[in-house]
Amino acid sequence: MLRNNIRNENAIRILVKKLAESVMQPSSLARLKNVVDSTGASISRNTLTEYLTFLSDAYLILGISNFSDKLSSRESLKKRYFSDNGLLHIFLLDANTKLMENIVALTLIKQYGDEVYYYNRNMEDKTIEVIPLWKWLLSF
Repeated sequence: MLRNNIRNENAIRILVKKLAESVMQPSSLARLKNVVDSTGASISRNTLTEYLTFLSDAYLILGISNFSDKLSSRESLKKRYFSDNGLLHIFLLDANTKLMENIVALTLIKQYGDEVYYYNRNMEDKTIEVIPLWKWLLSF
């Protein structure tokens, strides 16, 4: 909190809890801001982006972009995963499927780095993790 001069500790706590709840779903910046604002810990969009950057820089969360043609969708609608399953487990009640997806995502990110995406067409419930085909072929 001191390192990044975070003044609204309640807002970042709520943000981390919401990120833990939505490990399996893409979350937009607008949705995250609305959740934090609804608790009375109002923050600006810029502050939200800074908090997400702080969490990422501290290696608490990792983001996977949407494999989409639109730049706005790739940057604003990400699936975020926790870098530590034990820490994620603290925030969840019924955690089995979320912990499983989180560990699969972490494994893919570890193996393929920044070239891991998810594909979600029209925000339907059909989501798949995507890695470049040439990297998959080289793994054999």
